[in-house]
Amino acid sequence: MVVFKELEGSDLGVYHDKNYRLVECFNGHIVFSYAQKGEAMSAHFAADKKGIKNIKDAINAFCEWIFNLYKCKYIFAVIDRSLKSVVNLVKKLNFKYLTENSNHVVYVRGQA
Repeated sequence: MVVFKELEGSDLGVYHDKNYRLVECFNGHIVFSYAQKGEAMSAHFAADKKGIKNIKDAINAFCEWIFNLYKCKYIFAVIDRSLKSVVNLVKKLNFKYLTENSNHVVYVRGQA
């Protein structure tokens, strides 16, 4: 089971501002930032080398945790379009293409 707790260590450069909460999990150093926007959650992640090995399980657990803890219907992943490996990863984890601009692509995952 993946356990999420308030961030105590490095944020690994994950995107966040004053509206985002930061949590980390114990399967390697993986950091998630998230902010609720109406019925949706905007989320970002960063991981160290050890964390990358567990990232699929951590993202799935994070999504379940968010859907159970908050009243939201969707989780949005805003991804720098140059990070093709991240785009491919979220596609494999039940995120669906939503939209894009010249710098970013947006994927969404709905509550099961």
